[in-house]
Amino acid sequence: MDLGDHVGITLLALLGVSTPAYSAQVVALHADFNQNTVGEQPPADLPGDPVGDRLTFNSAGGTIKVVDQAGPMTDQPLVYHRTSLSFLTLGAYVAPDLESCESYLIRWTRMVNKEVSFFGISFRANGNWQLAQFQYDDAFVLNMNGFQNPLSVGYQANVPQLFELTIDLVAERTSLSIDGSPVPEAQNLPFVQSNLTGTFQNILITGGGTEYPDFIIDDLEVIATCGSVPVNASTWGGLKIRFEP
Repeated sequence: MDLGDHVGITLLALLGVSTPAYSAQVVALHADFNQNTVGEQPPADLPGDPVGDRLTFNSAGGTIKVVDQAGPMTDQPLVYHRTSLSFLTLGAYVAPDLESCESYLIRWTRMVNKEVSFFGISFRANGNWQLAQFQYDDAFVLNMNGFQNPLSVGYQANVPQLFELTIDLVAERTSLSIDGSPVPEAQNLPFVQSNLTGTFQNILITGGGTEYPDFIIDDLEVIATCGSVPVNASTWGGLKIRFEP
């Protein structure tokens, strides 16, 4: 697409006129907590684009609050602070009209303040079918898709890690990178469970185990690649500036 086409589509989008569909990258969920109040649990509705992405909370095991900083994470991260053996759970849901795209790139930064016996994250379809999951475990081990599948990359106390997971709904495969490097044994893995609905709906992040560590999360974002996105005024604000005819 040349610049003239791009400008033309932009003007039509601003006028609310639908145009032909293009494969596009769209923000399906964005949670960086920078606009939230320090010392409080974030609201369920996420601000800005896209419309409809949201959070859910289960704080039975302690608190889930935004803090000014946590060690080297200085940009208002979200901290799970456990005070009992009950679980702490955060659910993050993509915008409902973006659950059935072809693929997704999920990014987030995560850190723990000490060795933990369980801290898990799962990626689910509508209907709670699990597409991928992994866990922090004892001895600073990270497991992918089950406790018997340790990764070659572990974790350290008070060291943030950037995770990037791709979910391909067409091929039914997932791949994981940590700190910009693909994890060899976590490439092109099949889904944990069959995706009977052909969707990606939510991320479930759970802190548990027998200790009381802090779990820190920030900059959670889901970018969806959709092959039939009409470029109109309602979706333009969420589109990355990239088109593929």
